[in-house]
Amino acid sequence: MSETVKSLIYVGIAAAVALLAWLLQPGDVSLAPDEQIGKPLFPEFTDPLAARSLQITRFDESLGEARSFEVAQRGGRWVIPSADGYPADAEEQLKTAATLLVDLKVLGVVSDLPKDHKELGVLEVEKNSQMLSLDEGVGTLVEMRDAKGGPLARLIVGKKLKAKEEQGQANQRAVRIPGQDRVYAVAFDLDKVSTKFEDWIEKDLLQLKAFDVERVLLNDFSVVPVQTLQGLRKELRPRSKITLMWNADDAKWVLETLTDYTPAGERTTELLEGEELNSEKLNALKTALVDLEIVDVTAKPEGLSATLRAPRAKVEADRVFLDELFAVGLVPEALAGNEYVFQATNGEVVVDSKEGITYVLRFGNVAGAEEGTEVAKLNRYIFVYTRVDESKFPEPQKPSLPPTPEGEEPDADAQKAAQEKIDKDHQRALDSWNEKRKKAADRVAELNARFGPWYYVVSEDVYKQIHLSKADVIRAKPSTAEEGSGIDAFRQLEENGLRKDTGS
Repeated sequence: MSETVKSLIYVGIAAAVALLAWLLQPGDVSLAPDEQIGKPLFPEFTDPLAARSLQITRFDESLGEARSFEVAQRGGRWVIPSADGYPADAEEQLKTAATLLVDLKVLGVVSDLPKDHKELGVLEVEKNSQMLSLDEGVGTLVEMRDAKGGPLARLIVGKKLKAKEEQGQANQRAVRIPGQDRVYAVAFDLDKVSTKFEDWIEKDLLQLKAFDVERVLLNDFSVVPVQTLQGLRKELRPRSKITLMWNADDAKWVLETLTDYTPAGERTTELLEGEELNSEKLNALKTALVDLEIVDVTAKPEGLSATLRAPRAKVEADRVFLDELFAVGLVPEALAGNEYVFQATNGEVVVDSKEGITYVLRFGNVAGAEEGTEVAKLNRYIFVYTRVDESKFPEPQKPSLPPTPEGEEPDADAQKAAQEKIDKDHQRALDSWNEKRKKAADRVAELNARFGPWYYVVSEDVYKQIHLSKADVIRAKPSTAEEGSGIDAFRQLEENGLRKDTGS
């Protein structure tokens, strides 16, 4: 073979390799920039209802790591996989997010140069990894998939384009399709693809109406685990137990019982002459219960029931299980039989409703800081379950047949008719009783099926609205209150008969 032929072969091979490399380069797009303007960025994604999952991945600069939020349809229901599969209220929101991508049109081409990606904020975030070397320039990765998991749209959303906003075209951002170099200008409202857990769930956690609240028990205590020679035990430190009833006729709270715990021991007391209920705090409590907002959830470990009970063998053998419960604020207490019950460390609130359902809210440890807020804004674990309020469903008693008046002969036919009427009336009463109680029991089962698998997390502000102490509930009347004096000091003065002369 001549040198000329060899040279031509080498040139041909080099040209073919160069052509292939050009065809496969990541920045390749099928249309020239001017031809893309006004056209859909995802032309094959035309039906918002085809979307079955949305994943949003952002780089948290404060933590130096990527954080993902996902909502998806699994087994015919919407869940949040990134929150242990918690049920989501997502159909309409996902449709809204999908419509943003379906209607996304190219308004312009910002750059074709990879070196501009950092400045435009469209660097691709790496999932499940730390990226400590990157402190800026990482975009938000939005991914939408269909029912089979196939990609419908993937987009890196970068910085807002200020020049375009000055021209009256708001919400324009730099965006890039992963694997391509080209950066586009599009109108995209990133706020409509929220990564806040609370934006994707049923917000009405208890599904309790204000007019249903009938009675509230505020059990203020703390439980401290203590290590002894005999092993770990709990130490209960009670402070007060207060029962309040809502009087709907007078639209006010009424104190039913007040148990106080002092170094001298337990005592039952009542409102003193110079005291009153703090209606503002109690009304805020009712509002917080009705509008109870959670900010996060964590799945309970297997083996812990909705009522916080667990088999004795599991508790005594599984140290990891026990450590997890300690961490969220649950301390074990051995029961007679083959199980333990776990007591929450920071008190409980029990709410009785008119429909015969009792809601039990128990409070655990601090759950860390609320995401995106200052460190001081803390969250707290709460544990929720319900039970039937049996006092609402007394079983109807069958009345006895009235005795025959003295001196009269019993009328057999009349007695038979009277007994039949008693039997029928009693059966109707039993049927009504069974129906009402079953309705309450079914509702309790439904609620516990929803509450049972989860630890809930609320903000510390919500916790303080619900978890009220004696000092929160009872206050000195304006005529007797003094600046800087608390209700305990006032009570001590009352009990010692040492009221100050207000005229001096």
